[in-house]
This record gives sequence, structure tokens and C-alpha cells, in this order.
Amino acid sequence: MSPDKLTLFNSLKTNFFEDERMKAFEQELAEKEALRKDEERQEQFSKMNDKRRLAMEAMKNNPNMPIDEMPDCPQKLEKIRKAGEKYNDTQFDHEYENEIYGDAIYE
Repeated sequence: MSPDKLTLFNSLKTNFFEDERMKAFEQELAEKEALRKDEERQEQFSKMNDKRRLAMEAMKNNPNMPIDEMPDCPQKLEKIRKAGEKYNDTQFDHEYENEIYGDAIYE
């Protein structure tokens, strides 16, 4: 092999291995980020469960809790149905319904 071709070959080989090393490094970073996000989701989920559990316990301790203060559960739905009137949940943001339902509901 001529010296020019050998130099070109060595340069291409070096670039190839450097590219492979960078791909492996980027993949490792992506896996670490995915793991971090998964752990964060799990932590948020456990906090949500704790908050919901505390709300359910408060509801059990106070059977006459107003509907608006009750957490979403079958007991709240039953109480709303027994009231027999239209219920507007104050926890729901009625100003931005199209963001929740989407524009298709208003067509």
C-alpha cells in the first residue's frame, strides 16, 4: 500500500473508532437520563399516592365532608348523583376547558 493510501486508511480507521466511541458514550448518557427520568416518575407517583391516601383518610374521618373537598373516588360520585343537580367541580379549571378536552369538542 502506498504511503498516501496508508495515511488515508489510518485516518479513516481512527475516525471510525472515534465515532463508535462517541455513539457508545451518547447511548450511555441517554440510558442514564432515561433511568433518572424513570426514578423521578416513580418518586412523583409515590408522592401522589401518599397525597391521595391522606385525602381518603381525611374523607373517612369526616363523613360530612363537602363534595368539593373530597378526592375523586366512588363515594364522591355517589354523593354527586344523590344530590340530583348539576355539579361543577371547583378543582377543575373551567376557563381552559379546550386545553383539557381539545378543540374537537367545540366543533
